[in-house]
Amino acid sequence: MRPLLGGLLALFLATEAAERVGQLIIADISGPSTMWQQPALGARPPSAGQVIAGMQAVDWLERMARAPRDALLLHAGEPFGPAGTRALVLESEARDAAERLPNCRYQRVAGNHMTMFFDDAAESSLAAIDAFLKE
Repeated sequence: MRPLLGGLLALFLATEAAERVGQLIIADISGPSTMWQQPALGARPPSAGQVIAGMQAVDWLERMARAPRDALLLHAGEPFGPAGTRALVLESEARDAAERLPNCRYQRVAGNHMTMFFDDAAESSLAAIDAFLKE
């Protein structure tokens, strides 16, 4: 089985089809704080209302508690946006999420949510993933 990378989608699949998920690698997921609470991000496709309603209908904390696989939670804590902005996910939020997931390891990595897999920041992310997959 190959690990899934993609936060909430990986968590959803792991709880719906555990036999198809070997390990979870999650980038910047948090607990109750969600993307739709951050209107400053701006993008509003026509289907956004349907997507938001669907996301809000899922009990994500309950799903986190029953995640059946080992997980690595990567947290990129650098600012997400222009000077003065905060990280997309605060360290306290990421650590809280890691604690809610059974068998989860928290790992801080370089960069922000968008840059953690590019250029120099990618080195720390890839090293953490490599170590996790070799366990």
